[in-house]
Amino acid sequence: MQASETKTPSQIGGFLLLASGLALLCAGLAGLVVAESGLMPGFHQPIRANMRIAIGAQGAVLFLVGTLLVVRTGRAPSRRNRPFYKFYGLNTPRSGDEFQDFHITPENSNPVQFMWADTVAGSRICPKIDYKGQFLRVEFLNAQNASPCNIVIRTMGQAPLLNMPRRNYLQFEARVPTCQPKFTRPTSQNFRKDQELPPGAPQRIRRVALTLRVVNGLLQHWVWQGRDQSPRKLIVEGQSWKAFKIPLRQGWARFKNDGNPEGPSKADFSILSAVAFEIGDEDQPPPSGSYGLVDLRDIRCTD
Repeated sequence: MQASETKTPSQIGGFLLLASGLALLCAGLAGLVVAESGLMPGFHQPIRANMRIAIGAQGAVLFLVGTLLVVRTGRAPSRRNRPFYKFYGLNTPRSGDEFQDFHITPENSNPVQFMWADTVAGSRICPKIDYKGQFLRVEFLNAQNASPCNIVIRTMGQAPLLNMPRRNYLQFEARVPTCQPKFTRPTSQNFRKDQELPPGAPQRIRRVALTLRVVNGLLQHWVWQGRDQSPRKLIVEGQSWKAFKIPLRQGWARFKNDGNPEGPSKADFSILSAVAFEIGDEDQPPPSGSYGLVDLRDIRCTD
């Protein structure tokens, strides 16, 4: 069952103008009809007639303005605001600041939308929820000369986040744990023997580089980039949690290799459907490859 589309404030205002204008127009026309019919003596006086004409004219103007507002906000913009997020299995947008807190509930059963690894080159990625700590642990292996692994986080409650009123920043926390990655454990029950870390693989990295993409309500992917038009790298190191605060109003460019390539040419983050992290080394894609661990938690919009 699909949820009905939410009316915008402009559309609601347009409908109110339509109703008000129609009421005034009907009142003015009714007054003229009664005056001309002679049913009410004394009703047809010049001053009152002029007032009725003025009321009818005001009603016509309000009706016309309301019609234009509804058409403008209901048709043309709707092509830009269609609920493409439903292709991610999401429902009606919800209000709030918390995008994903990694607290597993029946309504928030899987925070991962999808993940990607260059399997032709031999890359791997394995996320796992820590129920007690409420964070996501991501183990990754970027093979030699391979593109870095990606993990895409979905919003909570099976509903995209309605970023209204507009928040200025997207914030999340990350750290690099000291435990041993399972890819290097031959006795792990989670991986078969042929899934062990291959001989000659790169050494584990302690400084993990993240690049960020935000998926809006149109399922457009927008990458956060620097002045040189290359993706900015957020360096995560140490086992203590570190907060990263990313501005939502500047520094974003269309990422055309994923999601919906159509739509506005300027980033619109009024609705957030997912947040994507590209995980690897500072020199990605490094010729020698890289592997390691990174923890993510508490993704939210803030000021």
